[in-house]
Amino acid sequence: TPIVFVSAIAGVIAGLLYTYLVLYLLGTVWKGATHTDGFRVYPDLTTIAIGISVGIALSMSLLYIWIIRALKRTQMTRITQIYADNNLKNPRQSALSASSAFKKRRLTWASIFYNKRQALLSFITLTCGVLIVFSVGLNRRSFADSSQIRIATGGFSLWVETAVPVYHNLQTEEGRAKLALTDLPKDAQVIQLLKYSADDASCLNLNKVVTPNVLGIDMAELKNIEFKTAENSVYPALVDETVLQWSLSKKLGDTIFYTGEKGDTIPIVLAGTLPNSIFQGSILIDKALFSEIWSEISGSEIMLIKVPDDKISETKMLISQALNNYGVRVMTTGERLQLFYSVTDTYLTIFLTLGGLGLLLGIFSFIIVVRKNIIARRKEVMLYRSLGFDEKRIFSLLYKENIIIPLCAIATGTLGSLLGVIMGFGNVSVGIWLFALAFLILLVFCVIWFVKSSVRSYLKQVDNMQN
Repeated sequence: TPIVFVSAIAGVIAGLLYTYLVLYLLGTVWKGATHTDGFRVYPDLTTIAIGISVGIALSMSLLYIWIIRALKRTQMTRITQIYADNNLKNPRQSALSASSAFKKRRLTWASIFYNKRQALLSFITLTCGVLIVFSVGLNRRSFADSSQIRIATGGFSLWVETAVPVYHNLQTEEGRAKLALTDLPKDAQVIQLLKYSADDASCLNLNKVVTPNVLGIDMAELKNIEFKTAENSVYPALVDETVLQWSLSKKLGDTIFYTGEKGDTIPIVLAGTLPNSIFQGSILIDKALFSEIWSEISGSEIMLIKVPDDKISETKMLISQALNNYGVRVMTTGERLQLFYSVTDTYLTIFLTLGGLGLLLGIFSFIIVVRKNIIARRKEVMLYRSLGFDEKRIFSLLYKENIIIPLCAIATGTLGSLLGVIMGFGNVSVGIWLFALAFLILLVFCVIWFVKSSVRSYLKQVDNMQN
């Protein structure tokens, strides 16, 4: 009882410290998930008292049940112990019994089945830890490889956004000359978009959005570049699938209503999607339709520029200087995607941290089970030696019994994580695959090393006890 009460108090203190730590991290290191200045914890004494009471009640109930069961097994255990002692005093009888056992079953699996509760506990905790760590790690995105993000960026290099509309056509030499952009690479491809400002529907805005920003784009150009679209038969507007599912909570075919320049209500049907693109936060309609709705908007505030990779930095600096009076903001398309994914990556980091704690719990559970299982085998080891088993065979038997469960747990957790990301194999970069493989190899090596060293250490202890 004193242990239960002390543990309950320690649990409350640990829970409060954990809560303070998590909220502190959400306001600092993990700020990308919330985009806020931080949180404060206000502990409620009533809630804490209820938690302590429930924890103590459950613990006492479980202790009562297990103590009753243990007392019932005591008498049977004593009978078994007497029988085992008699067998050790009569090696010939033990040999006959052991020989019969060898014929009926394999000792390795028989021992695992005998300790099935311990084996199951170690298997579940280790499997869950491996599953969470690997599945979360494989879902992290890398933006260093341009081939991995080409569908999301359409192959474009730079995202240019201005506070003041640009009324010149950057596709022509005359337009570039008027904006002092004649030094743009000759093969640079530029798409200018019209913008109707409403609400930001990207993941950077945690509020529910009803009317997202509208971008006007030449749909013919969109089809000729590397953006991948999924359309229905009705085609007034395209929307990023992340915005459609999470920010708007709508489906294809739903209608969004906007106010036109004359105050009339304009219905726009969501007819197609763009998979996780740089257009997150807005919907896209054809320029002609855009100009019919908002004819007073003629200048472009968004531009996409495609240049060779070796000219990206040079072009970025050139545009920043030439359009400085327009309140320009230039970023690479990879940086824009990374900004959107900062929220997702932060949540994945949180889950990875919690998964790491789960993996540590699984490892500690595995260590305890292995130690306990080996220590409990002293009489069996003595029996094997009395039957003439050599050290190598005894070591092999104990090693196999204790290595099967952790290796199966690691294999199951890894397989489960692979099935979890089976639809996004192509989105996982080579670096992440290599890191995951290296971590898996290291984990398996550590498990094998620990089991071998534990068995060897225990057999030496048994030798010392007998000598």
